Amino acid sequence: NGPPEPVLLDSLSIVPDKILLMDTFFHIVIYHGDTIAKWIEKKYHEDPNHDNFRQLLQAPIEDAQEILATRFPMPRYVNCMHGDSQSSSCLLKLIPVRHTIQCTGTVKKGRVLVC
Repeated sequence: NGPPEPVLLDSLSIVPDKILLMDTFFHIVIYHGDTIAKWIEKKYHEDPNHDNFRQLLQAPIEDAQEILATRFPMPRYVNCMHGDSQSSSCLLKLIPVRHTIQCTGTVKKGRVLVC
C-alpha cells in the first residue's frame, strides 16, 4: 500500500498483511505477517501474474543484504514467517509489556504470567 515506512518496535506493529525488517544492530530480522506467509505457502510469488508480490518479498531481503555487507560485527540474519519457530526472534525484540498485556491482560512485576 505504499513505500516502506518506519513503525514502532511494538507488538502492535505485527499485523497479518505486513513485512517487517527489523535492525537491532546485532540482529537483522525479516518478519512476514500471517497473510503474507499464507501467500508464500501458496507460491503466489512464483506466478508471473503476481510479479508485484515477488518484488515486495525481495525488497527487504535486498535491504538486509546491504546492511549485512557493511556491518561489523556481522549481525545474525533471520528471515521468518508468522507462526514458524524463528518468529520468536522477532517477538522477543518487541516491547514486552505490550506483548504481555495483549497475550494475557495481566502483568505482575514485569513478568509474564500466562501467554
